[in-house]
Amino acid sequence: MKTIKSCIGIFLCLVILIGVFAFNTSAVSAPTIFGYKFGDVDMNDEVNLADIILLRNYTMNGLQYDKWWTLWLGDLDMDGSINLSDIVFLRSIILEQRTMPRVGHFDVNKSLQLKRDWVRKYPDVKIDNINIRYYGTYNDIVAFMIRDEFHTYPLAEGQNTIDGVVFYYNDGRSIYAWHEGDFYALPYAYEQKWITKEELKDIAYFHRVTDW
Repeated sequence: MKTIKSCIGIFLCLVILIGVFAFNTSAVSAPTIFGYKFGDVDMNDEVNLADIILLRNYTMNGLQYDKWWTLWLGDLDMDGSINLSDIVFLRSIILEQRTMPRVGHFDVNKSLQLKRDWVRKYPDVKIDNINIRYYGTYNDIVAFMIRDEFHTYPLAEGQNTIDGVVFYYNDGRSIYAWHEGDFYALPYAYEQKWITKEELKDIAYFHRVTDW
């Protein structure tokens, strides 16, 4: 009986060691935020087991962290805090090679039409001075942020929460939804059920991993 227990113990130790080795060698590619990979909580340029351990320490052991910087890298589910769901999310990225969402390409003709609609709404804006940050198309809804020479925005940082999904802003601009030629605030588009909560999370993700 002792021999059997010893064998089982040795087997379990081997499983754990293999798992740790797999984690450590499973550094995954990830989008970057200010030069650091999304999910790279310890900022060593790799997304691996060490990041899961650090997230666990933040969540379960009360380890203090820099609210601004660590949240940007470690809040993978975009709910404004580091918690168990972020550990689960990061584990799925490492173990299952979970694919991070990709924004895709904004059609040139649609981009031009969006700018024309913007100029129609704000006639003082010159179309050549409009810059668009594209956050994806969801059915017929285009999520985007825009910059032009006509509007001015306060430099104060801020955040907005929509049904538990947190959006961080470094100035007074916000994300719009372009729908049938008109522009709507993102919370309104969500209230109208034009976009789902999962799509809302994708928009928050695309916004966070773009330095603009």
